[in-house]
Amino acid sequence: MVKYCISGGNSLHGTVDIYGAKNAILPILAATILNKGSTTLRNCPNLLDVNITLDILRELGCRVEHSFDTVHVDSSSITTTNVPAEQTGKLRSSMVFLGALLSRYKEVSISHPGECVTLLIKILHILNSWIY
Repeated sequence: MVKYCISGGNSLHGTVDIYGAKNAILPILAATILNKGSTTLRNCPNLLDVNITLDILRELGCRVEHSFDTVHVDSSSITTTNVPAEQTGKLRSSMVFLGALLSRYKEVSISHPGECVTLLIKILHILNSWIY
C-alpha cells in the first residue's frame, strides 16, 4: 500500500490513474465532497452502486454529469448534509459519506444502511474518538 503525506498550504495538482473497480470508486466519489469545486473522474465503472452514489451526491446538491466512463462532480453547490434515507437503504457503502461531510461541514445526518447496524456502531465509535 502506498502512503502519501502532504504538508503545507500548497494546492495539489496532477493526475492519478485509478482502476475502474467499485470498491475504489465509491469512496473516491464521496471524497469529491471535500473539493469545494469540480472533480473529474475517468475509468468509472457503470454499476448500480455507482449510480446510487451519484444520486446521493445529487441529493446533497452536487452537480453531477456522467457520460460513458467519465464523471464530473461539482460540489461547490452542496445544500444539505442530510444523506437521503431512501438511497442509504439501497447502498450499504453509503457510510463513506460520513467522513467527507463531517470533515467539510462538521455535521451529517444519515440513516443506517439496511442490516449493517454493527458496522454503523463501529464507525460511530471511531468518529467519536476522533472528535473528542
